[in-house]
This record gives sequence, C-alpha cells and structure tokens, in this order.
Amino acid sequence: MMRPFALLVLVAVIAGCNSGNSPTVITVNPQTLYVGNSNLNLFALPFTSVEAASPQISGFGIVVDVAADQAGHLFVLDDGPTPPVIFQYNRPITPTQAQTAQIAVTGTVICTGLTVDVAGNLWVGCTNRVVEIAGPFTATGSYNATIAATLNASSASSLTFDAAGNLFVSDSNVLIFKAPVQNLNSPSGSLSVSAPSGIAIDAAGNVYVSGVAGNNTQ
Repeated sequence: MMRPFALLVLVAVIAGCNSGNSPTVITVNPQTLYVGNSNLNLFALPFTSVEAASPQISGFGIVVDVAADQAGHLFVLDDGPTPPVIFQYNRPITPTQAQTAQIAVTGTVICTGLTVDVAGNLWVGCTNRVVEIAGPFTATGSYNATIAATLNASSASSLTFDAAGNLFVSDSNVLIFKAPVQNLNSPSGSLSVSAPSGIAIDAAGNVYVSGVAGNNTQ
C-alpha cells in the first residue's frame, strides 16, 4: 500500500449524541484547518491566496492523518515510526505546544487513517485491518495502545463516521460498517469507487471520496 505523504484534515468531527438517539455534529474549531505532512501545519481563517501556516509543529516522521475529539484533544497519526504512533495534544494548539502523550499502535506496521467516534474512541486504519483504541484519553507520557476492537479490511487508507454512527472506510472500494460498529465486524455494504483514498462526510450525510478516477460523491 502506498503511503500518503500529506492528508488534508476536516475541521468538523462527529461528536456525542443528545437525548434519545439524535446525533449532533460538533465543530471542533471553525477558525483552524489542520494539514499534515512532515510537520503539523495550522492555517487560520479566513484563507488568502498566499496563506502561510502558523503555527507549525515539527519533529514528526510522516504525518498521515489528524483527528480531534469533543474533549479538547488533537490526535496526530505519524506513520514514520514502527509501530506507528499517535501523538496527543490539548487544544488550542500553539507554536510551542507540547504533546501530552505518545500512543504506539502496537501490532501494526503501516497505518494511514485516523478518526474518532461519538464516544471519543479512536479508530485507526492500518494494513489488513481497522483497530479501535478505547478512550477516554487521560494518560500522559508514552504508552502502548489497547486495541478494543478489530475490523476486517485490507488497506484502510482513510475512514470516518457519519452522524448515525456508521463507519466508512477507504479500502479497495469504500466499505460501510453499520452501527453499532463492534469487534470483528465485516462490512455490510460498499460504495464502488476506483482505488479510493480520502473520504469525508458533510452535515447533510453526503459522502465525498477521492479516487484515481477523480473526485467522486455518493
């Protein structure tokens, strides 16, 4: 599987539910766009044609994805080390921001996708599987991830949840894991996209997928 050297990160994540079963979409920070490559780049709105990243945090191997939870954490997936490492930060991010934790995704070699579910658990897309790392994330320092669940996938390059709790994974096509997503689930359906890479879902539930044939929407 080819490693992506940069991945654009959305500023909105699916967050917790209200009373009953009515999910909400929580805007993490409407004034900041996070972009990963060898550094973590932060861009402040409004954008201009010559917008410069400020601040920029360095010291990573290959930043392949970024996710944020509603508890105020920012998670940066670095696929440079073996096993891959998730760096945890507390928002808001500053130029001298220190990481609060390093979470090694043990038992994996290549991981390229990262997202967070409504309960604050991390889901990591790796070669041959998707793994869940159970929150809450209050630990500090360096520690090994506790794998709470494993899903069947072959090359999960990107993944995201919709407001109903369904998990969409970019694999050989777009795999759909119906809610509630649990250990050893196999996908219940798929979207046909040639060699999908990035995936995102908007507030209306539209799924956007980038693939070799161009940008596709389902």
